[in-house]
Amino acid sequence: MVMWVHAISLGTYHTDTHQMIGRLCANKETMSLKLLCSQLAQKPLSLDVMLLFGKPAAILHPLCEVLDNWRYDEDQGEYQPVYEEFGAILLLILAFVYRYNLSAVDLGIRSSDSFVAKLLNHGPLSRPLDELTDSEKEHLDGWIVGLFDTETG
Repeated sequence: MVMWVHAISLGTYHTDTHQMIGRLCANKETMSLKLLCSQLAQKPLSLDVMLLFGKPAAILHPLCEVLDNWRYDEDQGEYQPVYEEFGAILLLILAFVYRYNLSAVDLGIRSSDSFVAKLLNHGPLSRPLDELTDSEKEHLDGWIVGLFDTETG
């Protein structure tokens, strides 16, 4: 009897967490997502519980969609909170991916243009500079300047 009640409470936990993730993603509440994703990523057993009652795609696809459609508005001010929010969501996705050996298809990603799919499929690979697109070169230049240019502060 106690075990059955415990299973019901775990199922309720998953359903509530799953619904909350979906709602926060739909409303693009990235600060709240950051807090929730950070808490879940720090507790790997919570990931186990979530997968007992749901499929990875149902849980993670909304998070992947948020990252794939991420836009930074110049009027947001500081970059740091934006990076933290994006990073926390990505960390939770990667925690699931590496803990359970998931692929982009397992996450419900169908588009080869997906940021998350590209990261999973090509992220650990290095590429020669001459193989980068103009957009990728521009992003890389921006990162280098941001990391090493002491003149801008």
